[in-house]
Amino acid sequence: QNDIVQAEAALKKSIELQPEVPTAYFLLAGLYIRSNQQEKALANLQETLIRNPKDATALMLTGVIHEQQRRGRRLWQGHRPG
Repeated sequence: QNDIVQAEAALKKSIELQPEVPTAYFLLAGLYIRSNQQEKALANLQETLIRNPKDATALMLTGVIHEQQRRGRRLWQGHRPG
């Protein structure tokens, strides 16, 4: 957990110093994906795509997260308390 916090801080600092570079946004998105923080991951993937619209991996990951969210909503809507 401490490693994740340190990595997040380092990536945010990198973004602060070089906000035009997409790599740190992409790496931060990956960190958020691994820690199950999809909304933060999507925000950083969006920042990646603003800076590099043809980033195929960022596009794919965005689609995967949206699909997971759609399926999750569908599963939740189908759940009926017993």
